[in-house]
Amino acid sequence: MVTRYAIFGLTILLGLIASLYLGWELRPLSAADADPSLLREDYAADYALMAAEAYAADGNLDRAIDHLEFLNAGNALLPLVNAMEFGQAHGYSQSDLDLLADLASALRDQVPSLSHTPTP
Repeated sequence: MVTRYAIFGLTILLGLIASLYLGWELRPLSAADADPSLLREDYAADYALMAAEAYAADGNLDRAIDHLEFLNAGNALLPLVNAMEFGQAHGYSQSDLDLLADLASALRDQVPSLSHTPTP
């Protein structure tokens, strides 16, 4: 005779198998083509901060521009401005804000066409 615990366990096991099959085989999610503009504001600010930290470590401005243009194609300075505004509003440390400002300054010096973008 099958006990109710065995039926309960079998039901849980069948549900797990069915959900794994549904999630992995029938309707898998793919984020490979996700647009960077879909990032939440805090993640975009953190990404810009990481680009600024990398620039501070190695001084490679071209790589920093590539990373920032990932967030906003055509204007690498705008993600920095947005990150500085977000950082000021949400308590980023002064050293983090300085890293963002240093990269923004380097961008303005090296790429004069970006200098028309306002800073906070």
